[in-house]
Amino acid sequence: MKSSGKILLNSLILFSSLVMTCYTSRVEASDVTLIKEYTYQASEADSKLSSRAIALEQIKRLLLEELGTFLISQTEVKDSALTKDQIETFTAGSVITVILQEKWDGQNYFMQAKLTANPDEVVKSIDELRHDREKSAELEELRKKADESLHEIQRLKKELANKKQDKQGKENYDKAVTDLQIKELIDKGGTLIRQNKYDDALELFTQALAIYPNSPRVYGGRGLVYKNLKKYDRALNDFNKAIEINPKYSAGYFNRAQIYDMQQKDYVRAIIDYTKVIELDPQKTTAYSRRGWCYYSLKKYEKAYADYDKAIELAPKYSAPYSNRGVLNFHEKKYDAALADFSKAIELYPNNSYAYRHRGLYYANEKNYDAALADYGKAIEFNPKEAATYSNRGLIHLYKKNFDMALADFNKAIELNPNDDAAFNNRGLTYFRKKNYDAALADYNRAIELAPQHEKAIKNREAVYKAIKTKSGL
Repeated sequence: MKSSGKILLNSLILFSSLVMTCYTSRVEASDVTLIKEYTYQASEADSKLSSRAIALEQIKRLLLEELGTFLISQTEVKDSALTKDQIETFTAGSVITVILQEKWDGQNYFMQAKLTANPDEVVKSIDELRHDREKSAELEELRKKADESLHEIQRLKKELANKKQDKQGKENYDKAVTDLQIKELIDKGGTLIRQNKYDDALELFTQALAIYPNSPRVYGGRGLVYKNLKKYDRALNDFNKAIEINPKYSAGYFNRAQIYDMQQKDYVRAIIDYTKVIELDPQKTTAYSRRGWCYYSLKKYEKAYADYDKAIELAPKYSAPYSNRGVLNFHEKKYDAALADFSKAIELYPNNSYAYRHRGLYYANEKNYDAALADYGKAIEFNPKEAATYSNRGLIHLYKKNFDMALADFNKAIELNPNDDAAFNNRGLTYFRKKNYDAALADYNRAIELAPQHEKAIKNREAVYKAIKTKSGL
């Protein structure tokens, strides 16, 4: 970890009048560097910290506006159907501003700040964020809160200058500045998380809690770090604390629900939390989509359909609800509807590996093996760490008697998930077809060890015993 205090100090950046822009060759995908300077003139209501916080938010906005203008003029972002504000908001989630120098003389706060970004990497990040409804909503909420804080600061500054408010006005002003400071911490922490710099993010939020011990958003930020580090008990503790401080903190319920849902498979508790999120924020599309999945997992299919339909109604260009509804349609043997949903999900987000994998299942069910292989290939291209995709593709190769290719896929599936009893059974079947009975027997035994009631593995093992006896002339 970095030395204590440095991350927090550097996280708090500013507003500008001078712009120095270094545009390097677009062909070589080199970095773009922007440098801005600004001097903030403090009012009587301001302290050194409040002056710094206000200027920090403003300079980031100017840097992001300048970078957004460059991206629109020089990259394919201009064809993304995103607004300029959205481009700036999503860009904020992938870059970090660095302070070069700062000075405070008691009345003026001077700062020089720099932003460096690789256009190709930023464009890729923007594309991923715009298709990730949860993360994009978080960034848009941060921008919204910052707007509200800045407007409140300007309003209160005028009132304090006119002496319409005194002590209470100053308290409200300080609170608005604090909200801005916390927003900056959440902003930077979120960027560190997206850059997989979890140790830095953990240090940032832990230091911040020493300054803001009653901030649900800071507890929520650290909870997200623990969640990404797979330290789920610690994550739950932080989300619980955030909710305890503010029972209306929607993000705390949502993130806690995700752990119940995706990690602990406790769908009942997850549904309770997703329902609370929807109560607090009826427009939260991802809460409907994930609650629908929980209902599906509990075999409450009508409720699952209702939630998927509602998610699609709220955000018709959001890919995930179509994918999930497609799975439900496939389960209910509504195959044409399933195909339409998977294809729509892919149309909306061409990198949707989940939709490709399940459309591959549809094609396999229709015995359109070439189409299934193509979709599994796409699913692996966009998510090479999903064991089930290799296992499914291995089955197609097995059906087509491409035994070596089948073995390669089953081997990869088992490497990614050593407890996949189905993959061991299917690899055993492949070895059996190649007449490698010892290897087949070992795999069937492993499948049964993992799942003692695995009927196919038990039946297949009997076939191996019979083949061995026949080969031995017994």
